[in-house]
Amino acid sequence: MRKRLFFTAYIMLSIGVFMSSAIYCLRNSGIRSLLLTENMESVMESAFPGKSVFREVYGAVNILLSPDEIVTGEQAIVRDKDGFLHNEELFEFDMKEAESKIRELDQVCNENGTGFAYISYPSKANEDTALKRYGIDTNNEELRQELLSWLKENDINVLDIRELLENDGYSVKDIFYKTDHHWKPMMGLYAARAIVEYINQSFGYALRADLLEDSQFTFTEHKNLWLGETGRKVSKTWAGSLDDFTEIRPVYDTSLTLNGEAGDFSMLVDSSGYGGNTDLYTYSAHYSYGKSAVSLSQVHNNNVEGKKILIIKDSFSVVVIPFLSLSTSDVFAWDMRTTPERLYDYISENDFDLVLLAYTDFWGMHMYNFQ
Repeated sequence: MRKRLFFTAYIMLSIGVFMSSAIYCLRNSGIRSLLLTENMESVMESAFPGKSVFREVYGAVNILLSPDEIVTGEQAIVRDKDGFLHNEELFEFDMKEAESKIRELDQVCNENGTGFAYISYPSKANEDTALKRYGIDTNNEELRQELLSWLKENDINVLDIRELLENDGYSVKDIFYKTDHHWKPMMGLYAARAIVEYINQSFGYALRADLLEDSQFTFTEHKNLWLGETGRKVSKTWAGSLDDFTEIRPVYDTSLTLNGEAGDFSMLVDSSGYGGNTDLYTYSAHYSYGKSAVSLSQVHNNNVEGKKILIIKDSFSVVVIPFLSLSTSDVFAWDMRTTPERLYDYISENDFDLVLLAYTDFWGMHMYNFQ
């Protein structure tokens, strides 16, 4: 009898999911999108009836079964004693190939009379938070140290933001969110200022570092605003908390042009979610600063004379580029994940003063396949 009840419930749920998926597709992109293998999983998840309830049930069950660690495949998520989530894995990464491509990029810049520097962003994974203490193997720190050593040994300009932060007394838990792997906007402002100071010192420029001092900004705290990307994988219930978010705005007048559209600093920030009432499983406060950081975006500062800078970026630059654009005349963004081809042509065609390769230590060869 129990088997029959279970089987009946399973069939009804399956039919409900399929019908919800079909309705979802018809309302959005058509039933064909459901039948495409690459779309099916995401569509099923979007259409799953009562998915928010099931997510929290999943989290509650995992609290009982695995209160501090969830392992899925080759990845592991650990919640430490302070409630910070750490997502770690072993990376398959060809360091020699990456080094070769960085050297090639440096040479392309030199041939075009363009300066080049590698900007090393921090990540949650370091000696203080290494998950080997939990019995989880990760090569994140070893890869990072190997790359930094190679850059220095080969006289390639490199700025280690993590080293600066640590020297200034910041800990991992000052820099990062509890439920997300990205760093906070305050750290993006810190990094932008550090980059400008480094550029001025290393290349003899005079970018406006004074416009990036903390005293030049207002800081508005939005409490318990959002659930980060790591938290979404395990549910709000298992994560145990939401993250605060600090909105940062300049106190001085700004005049910017973003991809040809004129406005002020507010163009670079989407504040529509700061009042709350957002879907915790889709809304990202981190990417509210992303308007100026998508690939091929261009920010021109009408109030400042400066240099033309290209940043080859990952998602950490989302909260760096808006502030960096306040200190110089032009900032361009390029993302290898969405624009994998013709980078070298783009550099040759746009007469940049400086190219910055700005990455945190997430190791994927597609991020280094410059061409």
